[in-house]
Amino acid sequence: MKFFRKRPVPAILILAILAGSAAATAARRESLALNRQTLDLPGPPSKVLSTDVNRDGVPDLVVVVAYTERHQIGIDRVEGMVQLTEVIPAIFDHREVRIFPGIAAGGYRSEGYALDLPFTVLSMEQGPPGSPIVAVTDDGLSEIVLGVSDAGQSLELKEIFKDRPVVAGSGAFQPRLEVVRDLDGDGEVDILFPSLSGPAVYMTRSGEIDPEPVQRLELHGHRKSLSGTIRQHYPLPQVRYLNGDDLPDLVYAYRTGPQDGFHVLQGTGGGRFEPLRPGDGDCWDRATDVRVASGPRKDGDPAYPWLHGIEALRDLDGDRLAEAIVVDEQTRDGGMKAELKDAKRPVQKFRFHRTGRDLRIDPDPYSELEAIGHLMEAEEIDVPFSVEVFQDLDNDGREDLVLVTLDFSIFQALKILATKKISIGLDFHIWHQREDGSFREVKDLDLSEKLTLDLNDLKFGRFAQFGGDFDGDGIQDFIHLGRGKKVTIHRGRTGCVYPKNPDLVVELDNEPPHLGLVTIEDLDGDGLSDIRIARPAPVEDQETTAPVTLELYLSAGAS
Repeated sequence: MKFFRKRPVPAILILAILAGSAAATAARRESLALNRQTLDLPGPPSKVLSTDVNRDGVPDLVVVVAYTERHQIGIDRVEGMVQLTEVIPAIFDHREVRIFPGIAAGGYRSEGYALDLPFTVLSMEQGPPGSPIVAVTDDGLSEIVLGVSDAGQSLELKEIFKDRPVVAGSGAFQPRLEVVRDLDGDGEVDILFPSLSGPAVYMTRSGEIDPEPVQRLELHGHRKSLSGTIRQHYPLPQVRYLNGDDLPDLVYAYRTGPQDGFHVLQGTGGGRFEPLRPGDGDCWDRATDVRVASGPRKDGDPAYPWLHGIEALRDLDGDRLAEAIVVDEQTRDGGMKAELKDAKRPVQKFRFHRTGRDLRIDPDPYSELEAIGHLMEAEEIDVPFSVEVFQDLDNDGREDLVLVTLDFSIFQALKILATKKISIGLDFHIWHQREDGSFREVKDLDLSEKLTLDLNDLKFGRFAQFGGDFDGDGIQDFIHLGRGKKVTIHRGRTGCVYPKNPDLVVELDNEPPHLGLVTIEDLDGDGLSDIRIARPAPVEDQETTAPVTLELYLSAGAS
């Protein structure tokens, strides 16, 4: 769940875009290395997990694959003294778990094992030690036990608890459904389950998931449109540390027009949560004693300050006590020229407010910042890329600010009406958070690139990102993914400094089909980031799934 509101985008920008942990423990060394390997799959990977399936001490790669194949069905019948066989072409859906055993020297055996995955399995992710792989099914939560030996292979579903989920019966695998969370702050993951009757909290004790929920939460998902129609949504809350008591809290962020705001359930320990405010004061936008939408104060409202434009409620300085972030986009007067400038380089005014342990917000900001760039995090904005606005880049415990500016001309924006393509320049700007909570822009960075958007194929993911740690120093590195066959890695330094020259250039055999097929993650469990690229084969049959080559670049760390 993102915590930034859907923001109005200037018309020229809409035209251009819609057309087209702990401190560092490893010393910095001189160079990086990535080892390449390819694996063959019958279809695109829906989920990739790293776990020791055969218990030999080496992590294996577990891949969920969904694909279709064309087969023929033979129907026999007898007419008189003649037996006839009628052959009918048919399309069959398959869902499999592919297991690639890990090798002690690094990488995986290319001969994987294929096991059928029931269509009642709706999601998979890594669980606590007692259940290394857990799955949401039509009936509840199960552990998936995979067996790989010389005697054969097996897949078993061991039920942990029965609790029908809201997605039961859909038959669709949900790769982004995440139910494994730490809900009591003890470092052991628990389960926040999307039950039909509302989110349910299941705790883990000594590595084992308790089959009985400790609490069922009220579902806060109603949305009221301008016409008065009420729609029921099923949001899962974000787990955050907000009130400084070292217990995780739950936050629902509402983006519903006149009722924008946050609903907070504060953790009381043991996986239990209570409303932040008792009674009528704890509903919709009043949960944090802040009025987000504009409008006059009504009779009977509590006598606390109202702030407008709250964009986020999160712990910025690492003390586990939330700050409220107010953002006002400044507009320029001057017609089309000013509008174009705002579309490329908008001016944002940030105000940062302290909160108390009861999350009442100080109406006077402790810091203010005027910065240039777009907030590209809002998932409601239909753009083919996104950037997390606040994140701790240099592992100092304080979150830093990342904004993006664009570079294009009116001529380019109009040209796409004929060519269906546009090339947009992008530049990342970083403001480092200092110890006093103020932000300082990091100068002399070269984090720019060109992104070509094709109106006929808008299939882009994160084209570049501050994500991944390739050298093990705990600092986020910067990865350029949109430079053709070249992937460049720039290792982060203290103070959010990134060198202009890359620390590693990976030459790909071919440019990725689209950047949504490139993922940065730790595949082999060594604490270092890896790169995986899914490369579909040419489509020969529009009704069946093309095979996919999984291209892996496994990090060997710094040397």
